Amino acid sequence: MTSTMARAMIRPARADDAKTIAWLHVEGWRETYAGIIPDDVLAGLDIAEKTRMWAQSVASPELDVFVGGAAEDALTGFACSRARVNVPDAFEGEFSAIYVLKAGQGVGLGRGLMRAMARALGDRGFRSAALRVARDNAPARAFYAHLGGVEAGGGTHQVGAISIDEVIFGWPDVSVLL
Repeated sequence: MTSTMARAMIRPARADDAKTIAWLHVEGWRETYAGIIPDDVLAGLDIAEKTRMWAQSVASPELDVFVGGAAEDALTGFACSRARVNVPDAFEGEFSAIYVLKAGQGVGLGRGLMRAMARALGDRGFRSAALRVARDNAPARAFYAHLGGVEAGGGTHQVGAISIDEVIFGWPDVSVLL
């Protein structure tokens, strides 16, 4: 299932993508959370640790992981969906990660990754899904609202000793993303 959105290519992740996804994850956090999470926490993110985590995630039958970018050799984003784990019981599925580097924004990649995750959740029989986003991440919150997500609660997320306030965005019907 490789698709092209505007100028963006999206495909399911493969085992050999784990290191690239780890790098995207770390760089995505550094770009997204600068000014939200302390610099020393962001500087301490470990690509080797994330590579191990993403190798397991890509191999897991419980997760659907996607990568995308302008071309196969220019990946600038990734996303991961699964059955609900960290969102309210009102939702069946969860968009557990989506990061698009600034260099990959504005070409439909984020929308395409959300579409790929919605399709994967639908294929698993999940009709609804939600995600958590940092309350201070105004661009992401605007993006999710633009895609039809509605605020469905809040909470906090621990990153080491740091507590981040979050907003939950939900889609009662993920087919709106298709």
